[in-house]
Amino acid sequence: ASELAKLWPLIEQTEWLDWLLLSKRPERYVEILPKAWRDTPRHNVWTGATVENRETAETRCAALLDTPSALRFLSMEPLIEAVDLTRVQLFKSPPWPTPIGGAPWRNVLTGNGMGPSPMTGVLIESSLDHHIDWVIVGGESGKKARPFHLNWAHDLVAQCQAAGVPVFFKQAGDAPVLAMPEETSATMFEPGSCSTRLVQIKPKHAKGEDLAEWPEELRVRQFPEVRR
Repeated sequence: ASELAKLWPLIEQTEWLDWLLLSKRPERYVEILPKAWRDTPRHNVWTGATVENRETAETRCAALLDTPSALRFLSMEPLIEAVDLTRVQLFKSPPWPTPIGGAPWRNVLTGNGMGPSPMTGVLIESSLDHHIDWVIVGGESGKKARPFHLNWAHDLVAQCQAAGVPVFFKQAGDAPVLAMPEETSATMFEPGSCSTRLVQIKPKHAKGEDLAEWPEELRVRQFPEVRR
């Protein structure tokens, strides 16, 4: 905390630089950020959280959305299972937390959500005036890298594009796999195939960082609009 305290004045003095803060414990942002920033978020401070699977999406997206910030982002690397950001159970207990607007689940890319009313139990819609502003996706690197399904990345890219949220496909990692339809005439990501097989891919370049190796749908490296 003392080291971080030395960083805040530097950030204040470098308004022309964008500072990206990334944590596996985004719930700490409200504790460690200067109070003045919580009241008036600094335009050059982006707060982020790492998300590897559905469980971390539930807990960390909730904390990140509860953090006053000019821009919120997710680093979904290494991604180890499929995650649907359009329907995230932000908190399981209590089911209607005040900080995130009262919905049991939410599309964190738009801020929209739906769930039973805590008063009546009737299904109601609710929305936030903020959401996740940027998503980074990537697979694990190293000799012990866990499998990274390119289909997971494809789904996340599609979710972000549908919501108008910039997405950055960083790398496929060292253990990419692809669920291919048995029908050889089918396209790589064609939905509805009743039979698929997993195909392991050996990247030509380290960490699978060369977008030219991957399907066109994954050749996307977008950045959020800088707010000044």
